[in-house]
Amino acid sequence: MVTELRRNPNYKAHADDEGIDRIEIVATPRYKTSGLSGNEWRVGATIRFYRKGQQIYDEFRTNMAAAVRHLPYLLDQAPERSERALWGLDEAECHQFGCAEPATVILRLKSEYGRQGEGPLPDHGIWEHRRAFCARHARRGDCGLEDADSNYEVVSGRAEPQADDDSPSAFGGVITLDQHSDQQREDV
Repeated sequence: MVTELRRNPNYKAHADDEGIDRIEIVATPRYKTSGLSGNEWRVGATIRFYRKGQQIYDEFRTNMAAAVRHLPYLLDQAPERSERALWGLDEAECHQFGCAEPATVILRLKSEYGRQGEGPLPDHGIWEHRRAFCARHARRGDCGLEDADSNYEVVSGRAEPQADDDSPSAFGGVITLDQHSDQQREDV
C-alpha cells in the first residue's frame, strides 16, 4: 500500500520583501541635568525601524545629520538588532511588502522561480509553498512568473481589489532603431 506523503505548508517571503518597511527619524528632545555644567534642553534624533506596522528597534544619535549618516549602517544591521525575524511570515500577516493588515487569503504556489526568472525550479516534495495576503493584496496580476495569479491556487479566502489601487502605465510612444537611421539624418 502506497501512502501519499503529507506536504507541510511553508510560508515563503515575497521576493520584494526587504524586512524593514518603514523608517522614521524624529527629533528627540531631552532635558539634561548636571550639577557641574548646568541644566538645558538638548535635542538628538531617534531612528525608528518598523516591520508590518510594529517598531522593531530604535537608535539614538546626537543630531539629525548624524542619524542620516548612520542610517545605511543601521539598516544593514537590522537583522542582528531586531528581536523579530524580519523575513519570517506566517498565515496571519499579509505578505505584501509594506502592508500591516492581517492576512485573510491563503494562496498555494504552483511553481517556484529563481530571482532571475529561472525555472520553474524542481519540486522537492516536502513543502507546499504558500503566501498569505489581505483581501486587498490577494490580486497578484499577470506580470511576474512566481508572483502571478496564474501561479497561485486559492487555499482559502477571496481577493477584494480596490479600484483606487489601479495605477495605469502611460504609453510614451515608439522609438524605432535601425541601421539606416544615421544615413536618414545625413540626407535631411
